[in-house]
Amino acid sequence: MLMKIHSYIATNGECSIKLGDLKQLEAIYGDIKKNDTELPDDVALEDSDTSEEDLQSRHKASAIAAAILLKDHLTHPHPRTTKDTKAKGEEEAKDTTLVVTPQMLADEIRELRNELTTSTGELWPANVTVWNFMDYLLVPTLIYELQYPRTEKIRLAYVFEKAVATLGTFTLLYLTTEHYIYPVIFDESVSPLRALVMLLIPFMMNYLMIFYIIFECICNAFAELSCFADRNFYEDWWNCETFDEWARKWNKPVHNFLLRHVYASGIESWHLSKSNAALLTFFLSSCVHELVMMVVTRKVRMYLFFLQMFQLPLIWVGNSKIIRSQPRLANAFFWMGMFCGPPLLGVAYCYA
Repeated sequence: MLMKIHSYIATNGECSIKLGDLKQLEAIYGDIKKNDTELPDDVALEDSDTSEEDLQSRHKASAIAAAILLKDHLTHPHPRTTKDTKAKGEEEAKDTTLVVTPQMLADEIRELRNELTTSTGELWPANVTVWNFMDYLLVPTLIYELQYPRTEKIRLAYVFEKAVATLGTFTLLYLTTEHYIYPVIFDESVSPLRALVMLLIPFMMNYLMIFYIIFECICNAFAELSCFADRNFYEDWWNCETFDEWARKWNKPVHNFLLRHVYASGIESWHLSKSNAALLTFFLSSCVHELVMMVVTRKVRMYLFFLQMFQLPLIWVGNSKIIRSQPRLANAFFWMGMFCGPPLLGVAYCYA
């Protein structure tokens, strides 16, 4: 919920800035239109000849600045001063025209309108309503968007199937925990090393069942109830060769949130390098995971924090030439970490 609220506020804040840019560009386009009657009166929301990559590569602030310069050159000719000043002004005008033209300005307006168009066809802030916010809380995503891909109807049989699967899998999860985990971690006669070996299989079974309940049952059920069409909640993480690949594949909703609101924001807002932004992302994720363990255990142990940060050297080892040259060895190294991590955490927290 905290991540949802953050994305909701951040995205609407970005839309507010884009709306200001749109109004400024439209005002500039209107002023240019007064001196060029061949330009269309309005910029329709349709594809232009400019490619999508070219549109995305032009930053909004630079486009506005260039448009302002273009308007000045088209509406206010340079004064007659010295030859050097006049030549410099003509060269500046020529360079500015190469940066942005009325057609490019129209493309920029069209692109901004597309980005600000809500699901009802209106521009932002038409989406800022209680119903839209409640709908966002229901959809299984942590990224707020003005529009989502939607299905046409709710399949009640599909929702019932996922509900039964959740109940059945949770029953197996409970039985595994009661019969194979609790008797080991609460037995003082069992040494930590022996407990770790005895818990390898039960913890992995629980890990797989929890993964199935969350990403296959709950996420898909809520997606069906909210007519949310994007069902890409995970990828083939079991074939991963490194832990950074696993972090990208096994939990797509959280990965997309961290990628957009932590990694990309760190690079754009704080001017961090890619390596420092990745380090910040891992650090923040580790802090939040440890916060969950603090709430559960009511103690500050930091075991999960340090084990999650330990993924960084494991990523470095997994990316070495020796391991990456042999995909099966890399996948085996990954699964060794997956088998050892959960029971190690369970033994550490319970014995502490």
